Amino acid sequence: SLRVGFPRGRYAVFIHDQHISCIQATWKAIWNQWTPMASLRIADAPQLERYPEAFNPATGMGGVEIWIPVGN
Repeated sequence: SLRVGFPRGRYAVFIHDQHISCIQATWKAIWNQWTPMASLRIADAPQLERYPEAFNPATGMGGVEIWIPVGN
């Protein structure tokens, strides 16, 4: 398995459990709904999508984690 390092810090983690073709709707919900209501600021760090072993690229199913860096 490939391991990639990324900055340490706090992340809000969102689970996208629908087909991968619908992930844009999850990103839009994060930015348009969650972000304005959150009491945390978005930190200056990479945003990540993590595809677990259960994700099947052939079917587009298996879930994806979206990690958004946050600060106080």
